[in-house]
Amino acid sequence: MRWRVLLLVLTLSACARMPETLVLSGPTMGTTYTVRWLAEANTPDVFALRRAIEAELARVDVQMSRYRPDSELSRFNQLRSTATQAASPEFAQLLSECMALNAASGGAFDVTVAPLVDAWGFGPSGGGTHAPAPSELQQLLERRGENQLRVELTPARVRKQRPDVEVDLNAIAPGHAVDRLSALLQRQGVRNYLIDIGGEIRVSGHNGSGQAWRIAIDDPRHEEQVPYSAVELSGGAVATSGGYRHFRIVDGQRYSHIIDPRSGYPASLATAAVIVVAPTAAQADGWATALFVLGEKDGLALASQRELAVLFLLFDGKGLREHASPAFAPYRTQANAPQENAPRENAS
Repeated sequence: MRWRVLLLVLTLSACARMPETLVLSGPTMGTTYTVRWLAEANTPDVFALRRAIEAELARVDVQMSRYRPDSELSRFNQLRSTATQAASPEFAQLLSECMALNAASGGAFDVTVAPLVDAWGFGPSGGGTHAPAPSELQQLLERRGENQLRVELTPARVRKQRPDVEVDLNAIAPGHAVDRLSALLQRQGVRNYLIDIGGEIRVSGHNGSGQAWRIAIDDPRHEEQVPYSAVELSGGAVATSGGYRHFRIVDGQRYSHIIDPRSGYPASLATAAVIVVAPTAAQADGWATALFVLGEKDGLALASQRELAVLFLLFDGKGLREHASPAFAPYRTQANAPQENAPRENAS
């Protein structure tokens, strides 16, 4: 794959002592990536870092993508067998994390929804203009469930309980990729950075002004990107899930791309967006999807119980209403403060 790489050197104030902020960006996983970091002592050459970033993203794609038939995930889905299969450590580890999130969310997050995603037209092959019949959904629900998977980490092995089980990692793979780039930058000696893949963002340290990274929260009432609020982070990740841009019109009705794995139907669009701050991007990514499925009442109850930092944005007759968990308050900052990136509604 050819990558478009943009190198941007930002001059930050008139102070010559301030480190330069370098930026790499390009296409990946059906979206784009952006990596910003401070050019300080002992940080790697920009071209060497670009090659390392591209190589790591290529590895994620060949392991986790449903959109390429030769990926590890696609080959696992195509296999109609319950025999144990060798797996890459990263693939097995991510499936294990997904199973733990499924248990923690009461089944609201479930990567075995691939057949349901396809039935509603959100899979690699797209879809028609009609909703699947209830009888079809019922049959597909029988193929769903984290109990349909078995994962071993040492050595890395996976197997299905039913031969026709299929996995979709779109709800967590972008966040997982962000975490892998974060680990890469740490190994390279980079300590102050921001990584963004399709709106899944992870930061470390401070920006070029010596302050925490300020990240905008997208306003779901606008087609263009308009900041609604913002969060401020010196470490950790933020992700957004919503149905205000990724949706389909089926039988004249608007449906979210986020499937409720418990019912087989798209999650309610009463929730505009769910924003989650978490230690890792995979956690933020996965929880944002799970809480969107759960909805405001059950989602906020679970977030408070587990001390998750969560903001719900909800449509009502008068516009937009918000409800945040107690753990979200420390990260909140003003929307008009300078911001590096806006966590867009993702495709999970």
